[in-house]
Amino acid sequence: MGVDSRMNKYNPRSPNRIAVEKRVAEIEAHYTKRAKKLDVTFAAGNNSNPFLSAYKSYGMNGIDSLVVGHFGGLNKGFKQLICSLAKMAADSQEARKITPASSTGHKRKDAYA
Repeated sequence: MGVDSRMNKYNPRSPNRIAVEKRVAEIEAHYTKRAKKLDVTFAAGNNSNPFLSAYKSYGMNGIDSLVVGHFGGLNKGFKQLICSLAKMAADSQEARKITPASSTGHKRKDAYA
């Protein structure tokens, strides 16, 4: 395990893999394994795998893992969520009324009056 110049942890054996993305893969593998175990336990003989199918129906092929690293690194899914929320907020009616003067906690007499 090492830390690069941007303070992201990485594995020297696979330097292109950032720690938060590795954690996302671990989370997805864990939930997939649990869903398969539930299929074997409660739906033995049912080839449709109801638990795994239900899991895969959420988000983008499973749950959307939101991971923040020790040094503030975000996984790709988290960044996409932030961008989507920012676009939705920018398109809202309330966003059209926001100005630099209205977004400060205090009012100055000469500021954007």
